[in-house]
Amino acid sequence: MRALDIVCVIATLCALSALVFLSVYFIRLRSLLHKYGTFQCALRRKGGRWIPGILVLQADSIDWYPRRSLVLNSKRSLPRELIEILGHRQGVVPGTTVVEFLGDGVEYEAALRTAQFAGVVSWIDSAPPAEEPADF
Repeated sequence: MRALDIVCVIATLCALSALVFLSVYFIRLRSLLHKYGTFQCALRRKGGRWIPGILVLQADSIDWYPRRSLVLNSKRSLPRELIEILGHRQGVVPGTTVVEFLGDGVEYEAALRTAQFAGVVSWIDSAPPAEEPADF
């Protein structure tokens, strides 16, 4: 084989690999964003670096998936009963809210749209009571 043929084969393989990678990435992103109770947000540990991702409200937990990943499992899963909102403030970007919350003993901050913040608060408030009320 000539050197030019080898270069063409390598370039074709690289292009096909990139196409497969991008296809898997966008299929994952689309499947995550089309779930009910899903929205984009940025998450960080208190004082850490913001990481863009996708927040999914499950029946009994919040699952967070990093946006720049091919992994199908959530990176963080916080049980509903262990989530406590500590406070919130206006974000740097207009229309965003930064929520400070305690999840499983760790302080986090999430930057999300104000309407999505209202949805998260409703989701937390709509949890069933932790214990049955006593009959009097």
